[in-house]
Amino acid sequence: MGCIRMYRICCQRLDNIKLLVYIGITIVIFLLLYKHMRHQNLTSTARANGDGPSYDVEVDTGIPRVPHSTDMVDDLANFKTSIYTQVEHTKLFIYAAIARNMSTPWDEFGVTAWIHSGVEPNVSCCFLHSDGVVRTMNVWKYSTFMKPEIYVIRFQCANPIPGSKPIGMTLAVSGLECSPKMTTYVKPLYPLRPHGNVTIALCTKQAYGNLNPSLVVEWLEYNINMGVDKVITFVDASNLIQNTSQILRYYEKRGFVDIIPYDIPMRDTIPRIPESKIELAFSDSLAAIHYCEDILAGYSFVAVADFDEFIFPRKHADIKHLMVYLSKVYSDAGAFTFNSEIYVTSWGKMDENSELIITQYSNRTEAMMDRVKNMLIPQRIEPGAVSTHTARTNSGYRGIVIPEDLAVIKHYRKCNPKWTKNCFSFTDFQRITDFSMSKKLTQVMTNNNVSLYDHIVQSKKLWNL
Repeated sequence: MGCIRMYRICCQRLDNIKLLVYIGITIVIFLLLYKHMRHQNLTSTARANGDGPSYDVEVDTGIPRVPHSTDMVDDLANFKTSIYTQVEHTKLFIYAAIARNMSTPWDEFGVTAWIHSGVEPNVSCCFLHSDGVVRTMNVWKYSTFMKPEIYVIRFQCANPIPGSKPIGMTLAVSGLECSPKMTTYVKPLYPLRPHGNVTIALCTKQAYGNLNPSLVVEWLEYNINMGVDKVITFVDASNLIQNTSQILRYYEKRGFVDIIPYDIPMRDTIPRIPESKIELAFSDSLAAIHYCEDILAGYSFVAVADFDEFIFPRKHADIKHLMVYLSKVYSDAGAFTFNSEIYVTSWGKMDENSELIITQYSNRTEAMMDRVKNMLIPQRIEPGAVSTHTARTNSGYRGIVIPEDLAVIKHYRKCNPKWTKNCFSFTDFQRITDFSMSKKLTQVMTNNNVSLYDHIVQSKKLWNL
């Protein structure tokens, strides 16, 4: 009897413990539901097979709108219009949010931003939709190449409603909710829609300083007549000479160039010069590159190239015919790498009478493997894995180094002191005299039945160059 009595007492105590545990769990669930009453929260998870993000959705039909959400939707004019947008309470600055097609239309957004090294990149993406609801998604991946005091980072966030077009986006650092202030949101962008079966776009990064207007016209007209469909360039209006700015605006009106406003955050407290050879400036340039890789995702081929770099096909009429040929020969290619021949302007002109910079200089180095540029097939490149000289392909695709007898980059620039102790001696570089650019420009005929050389000369005269 004593054993039975002890057993009953133990059972009663266990029942009491179970009751306490149940009450505790109920309280926790209530608190969690209370927290989620203010936001509809979805968590993205990356599929192990790499087919794209899947979604674990927490459904709550009773979730109300974010406070003042109706005002947010109605007040679209209050979108932040400056070049970058600072996230509340932190040194995190959004440059752009651009949609991507991963497995279904607009199922992911790439958010390019600057982040201070003292801020942890543990953030969430906040999506404002036309119904006034702000939905949050955990960042499932972020990409960065280096981490100086302030650096560029690209976040990848799954769209909480795949196929939908949110009207505003911002970021929220860990532990904080999405801001209800419209001025902290940016308007999402969508990739350009090119016309044609084979399309090529070039990204020039920043146009800054004393960019030679004569060379800019030569570069633009060369690419227009070599099969390039679009050029994107990034302009800091306070740091570009007026003549060059007017030239770029002219080609923008023609539909060939897209000018994207550009500036860097914390310029006063963390000074740096665009395109200087330091980590800070190199990281800053990634904002432009990430923007390009997202906004140009609909093009067949995309390359990062500066205004003094000319893609030169040796055996094909133009760049487009070259890329069609390469894509057929290398059907599994994701990126095509071009070596660069440096036409060292410090060595002097070979043809003083030529009216074009690119035919005045004919002394060059051998093709240099450490100055490569890449032509990318956007859908075969890992998002966020592109820099000035590198790119990482998706699984199943590879990078192809283009033979120099097929195509190269012709790069017109002064001697870099790091190359040699005496830039003018030719001791560290084999001197090669090469007139191939002059020959090509006289052989290629434009639609007006004039040589490309004469066409570019006439284009420069419009600007008194």
